[in-house]
Amino acid sequence: MDNTILPQQALAVKELLHTFNSTCGGQIGFWDRPCPEEDILAARRKLEQIFSPEQEDLYIETVKKLCAIGRWRFNEVYRKRHFRNNPD
Repeated sequence: MDNTILPQQALAVKELLHTFNSTCGGQIGFWDRPCPEEDILAARRKLEQIFSPEQEDLYIETVKKLCAIGRWRFNEVYRKRHFRNNPD
């Protein structure tokens, strides 16, 4: 697997994580529950577009960061995507 991240990918991931944190991570009063499922799945789909299938390790690590921000378990988000491009 190719673990080299291209500069445009790094920027896209940084922007995605920043936006996701702003909308799902820092909501006052929502710390005790996860962000809406549709938000985290939409972010995950964007990551699928950013990373190639050969960059699965980078994809997985970034999904883990999304899960930490959105208060989701990794397996709950990752298992919804057994194969790339499968609908949720």
